[in-house]
Amino acid sequence: KGVFTRTCMVTEGKHAKLSCFVTGHPKPHIVWRKDGTNISEGRRHIMYEDQAENFILKILYCKQNDNGLYTCNASNMAGQTYSAVLVILFFFYFSQIEIDTS
Repeated sequence: KGVFTRTCMVTEGKHAKLSCFVTGHPKPHIVWRKDGTNISEGRRHIMYEDQAENFILKILYCKQNDNGLYTCNASNMAGQTYSAVLVILFFFYFSQIEIDTS
């Protein structure tokens, strides 16, 4: 069975908030990954569960190297599953345009 991949578009320097809703008994263990590598919580990566039981990964001050495929991996004794989000950063470049009014 295939897994639908969502897309999250974010502007460079802004925050991205990825969410994943998972239920199970016993409560699943959640691991966030980027391009297959586990993400550790740190100054720019915040992980928590909100009041609606969504598992959240917040990426603060997004940079170009934050582009990639993020997965929320859930597992317990009954099995495992995952949800995927493709994060794409937008970069805005401003160039000065001179107008000749002569």
